[in-house]
Amino acid sequence: RSDNEFVSDHAIVITKNTSDARLQEIKSELAAKGVSFSYKKVRRNSQGEITRIKIETNNGKGSKSTISAMADDGEPIDDIVIEL
Repeated sequence: RSDNEFVSDHAIVITKNTSDARLQEIKSELAAKGVSFSYKKVRRNSQGEITRIKIETNNGKGSKSTISAMADDGEPIDDIVIEL
């Protein structure tokens, strides 16, 4: 995983280089903490960078969020910080 990608008790960061395998790991890590994490509509450019993703989280304590990120013309997304 890249240096600017992390999972903590309070936030996670998804970068343009987050792999599908890493997304699954994040889902498992958060599930162990009782946080629902789902993602869909992942699109990548020819460099394998994420250009589109939709993420939904729910901590089971009243905090739900949905984040959609989409970049234009095959450009990668900006880093996504999700507060838990």
